[in-house]
Amino acid sequence: MDTKIDNSTAKRATGSRLKIIALAGFLAIFAAACAAGDSGASGAAGPNGGIPISDSAAFDLPVTIISANSINDGETTLGELIDGDKPVLLWSYAAWCPNCAREAPSIDAFAAANPDVQVIGVGSLDSAQNSVGFIRNTGVQNSVMVWADDNGALWSQLGFSGRTENLVVSPDLMERFNPNLGGFRIDEVTAQLTALA
Repeated sequence: MDTKIDNSTAKRATGSRLKIIALAGFLAIFAAACAAGDSGASGAAGPNGGIPISDSAAFDLPVTIISANSINDGETTLGELIDGDKPVLLWSYAAWCPNCAREAPSIDAFAAANPDVQVIGVGSLDSAQNSVGFIRNTGVQNSVMVWADDNGALWSQLGFSGRTENLVVSPDLMERFNPNLGGFRIDEVTAQLTALA
């Protein structure tokens, strides 16, 4: 029996291991923050108290619109989904995250009470199928829900750190507020939205 392993097989195995280790590290950080429900401060630097968006590449990445009844209600990008007339509240969720599930009804109630704000849930770090279950289990009806990816790439480009977070963005996608870390705090979100009005 030949126990030699060719070079390309060894390189692929090493590359796969490194990807798994990197993903596991990101998931561990997200899970710890999700379980802890950490809080953080939001920053301010732009004309309305937000941060100018100099690279809008995140808004060009593909997302899939999902619902309680469908794993695919259409392919689009965040930029195409955002209507341009309303400020936007983006919120991160993972189907397995208990804090995300706990906050989803409050965020959805905020969406229902504030039709002048476009509220979009951005799912990652799981599967689209499990995200459909998340929508069913939490009763989300007033937020537009999208599935981004299974590795947190879009979250990273949006500035999410891997915690339960929400991000306020101007209608023209030119200014944003740092993500509100560790949960949905209606007073901070309202102040940020008011600054963009």
